Amino acid sequence: MEEQKPLLNEQRLRQQHKSKWIGTRGKVMIYVLIYTLGLAISGAATTQFIYSYVKSHNSAHNSTGKLNRNHSEIGSRSCNVNGTSDDTIQAITSDWVWYITLAEYGIAIPFIIFVGPMVDRIGRKKILLWNLSVMTISFAMKAVAIYFDLNLYYFLVGFALQGFSGTYNTFHIASVSLLADGTSKGKERTIVIAIYDALLGFGIFFSYISTGYLIDFAAAAAGILKMLPTPLIKAILSRVVHPDKQGALFSNVYLIETVCQVCASTLFNNIYHQTVTFYKGFVFFVTAGFPLLALIMMVIFVKCAKVSSKDRTEIVKERPDIQK
Repeated sequence: MEEQKPLLNEQRLRQQHKSKWIGTRGKVMIYVLIYTLGLAISGAATTQFIYSYVKSHNSAHNSTGKLNRNHSEIGSRSCNVNGTSDDTIQAITSDWVWYITLAEYGIAIPFIIFVGPMVDRIGRKKILLWNLSVMTISFAMKAVAIYFDLNLYYFLVGFALQGFSGTYNTFHIASVSLLADGTSKGKERTIVIAIYDALLGFGIFFSYISTGYLIDFAAAAAGILKMLPTPLIKAILSRVVHPDKQGALFSNVYLIETVCQVCASTLFNNIYHQTVTFYKGFVFFVTAGFPLLALIMMVIFVKCAKVSSKDRTEIVKERPDIQK
């Protein structure tokens, strides 16, 4: 034990640092809950608005050419027409959701590549303020487009502007980097990141409940389980990376998530468009195949890791002189 070190001052500094970061952790947790709640509600409302817009404008356009038709003919064909038009409207809606995803994340991907590593240089708060400011402006533009019933292209511009904020991924890069700064390597960081992602999932879950999706209660609750591996992977990666590179690490993690978001929207919206007329649930079978594939790959990875660890142990036992 070294007697020259000021133990009391060191303990006080540790306590002050710990209490300060407890407050910071609490603030970040509250921020992510409110932020996720707003984004999830917006995401659910976006699809509904596009469907309502396409349906109203499509019906108004079609009604002008049918005013002179016989009422009996219209009545006899109403069932078939309504069924076919609804499938068409759903297909058009899925196309617009795809366009919005490409406009938003197509801009966000290069932005995350450029700004993500900057979190370690210019600080976390500046990135958070930029993200929240641009997101606020984009939501205001979308609200104006909805209120004045403007063309969907104006609605699309709002999402394109949202891409310049880095979307929610930039917010998470800065927030998780803040949490990594205030935690030590090991169980503490794992628990904090797990709580962060749990609140993220709770915000998504509560948003669906609050926006009227009571029928999907069980599905939303079960869907939270899919988020469990994500915080574990983040914590494992954070342990092996230098503290000065935490922002760059999480920027790469969320960059991969953004690319997957674009690919998933492109794939699943087009699958839904092509299969909605004969099998609406086919896209969900395709979606379920990806977690199954990930599970198979994870099992193979774990088994290979165990085999490699056994091989290393045997080599050490056979050649004890190597350690000398």
